[in-house]
Amino acid sequence: MDLDGLSHLGTDFIIAGTDTTSVILSGCLFCLASYPEYQEEVYKEQVEIMGNSLDAPSKSQLAEMHYLDRVINEALRIWAPIGIHRLAEEDIKLGDYWFNFNDKYTIPKGTAIDISLYMMNRNSKYYEKPFDFYPDHFLPDKIAARPKSSFCVFSTGVRGCPGKYYGLLSMKMTVSRVIRRFRLSTKTHFLNLEYVHKLMLEPLDGFIIELEKRKS
Repeated sequence: MDLDGLSHLGTDFIIAGTDTTSVILSGCLFCLASYPEYQEEVYKEQVEIMGNSLDAPSKSQLAEMHYLDRVINEALRIWAPIGIHRLAEEDIKLGDYWFNFNDKYTIPKGTAIDISLYMMNRNSKYYEKPFDFYPDHFLPDKIAARPKSSFCVFSTGVRGCPGKYYGLLSMKMTVSRVIRRFRLSTKTHFLNLEYVHKLMLEPLDGFIIELEKRKS
């Protein structure tokens, strides 16, 4: 990678490592506050694995938190960045459309391409409750039934997000520790939010969450 590439990568780390992680993490906690039944499932799993400990989970303990994985993936589906941006380096013929329609479905070289993650992640063909927060979208059998590329919030291929695993680790670690310490609630349910579109999808009035310390 040349100097320009390293410079761009460093900029990506700064931008993608702040707004993205903070919004998705806040959104995840807000959704758990909106759905006490899912929050309780997360807490039960934490107690089964961590007992009464409030320490940070180890790598092996994190690997056992399968329900938390589903919750975080669902938060990523809901609160993903607005889109993935690419530049066509050559003419691209769009699948079977090319066979009958000549150049009508060719993306010319040099075209800026924006893939809407908002629309992809709310496709009712792949998600049972596309506009709701529903962690069971990420049960193993449901993941296997979808095309792999139908969920690509970190992009995919060699140009995928370099901070993917750091972001997942930081979110999983934070939710684990917060849920073991606090019970979350909110007076504004997830389904009643009004949104503003920035780099991320964000609620107009922010994430308002009430915390109640759990009894030891």
